[in-house]
Amino acid sequence: MSAERPIHELADEMASACLAGHARLLSRLLTNRYEATVAPLGLTIARVLLLGAVAKHGKVTPSVLAEQLGFDPSTLSRNFKMLRSEGLIDMAHASDGGHTVVSLTPQGESLFRQANERWRVAQREAEAALGSRLSASVRAAARKLRD
Repeated sequence: MSAERPIHELADEMASACLAGHARLLSRLLTNRYEATVAPLGLTIARVLLLGAVAKHGKVTPSVLAEQLGFDPSTLSRNFKMLRSEGLIDMAHASDGGHTVVSLTPQGESLFRQANERWRVAQREAEAALGSRLSASVRAAARKLRD
């Protein structure tokens, strides 16, 4: 019967090898860079990405946004409430009377354009810090795990 490995060895192995842990750290580090760039506009990067997803589609259902962005329904709902109260999005029933659709207001479009300029700065900085190969790998890993 072999002896159990010391607990510190188990913990060290986990800390050095865990993909989830490294992904969470990378996420926090990147998020902090982007947040610092868009914060002067009163936005978070999550809200910028949400505004961008709405802008991309024009009019879109919350379920499409949740799937595209990986938001859970409560997070999406909370963000919608804030964005709507700030006059950045409209929510209405689709013309067929079915689903709710979300669209940007003129104020939301204007703020997204400003945020996009700031996002470009953060994007250039992040890509410069990681290099083009690692940046491409991050995007590829997200696509691979999503599929």
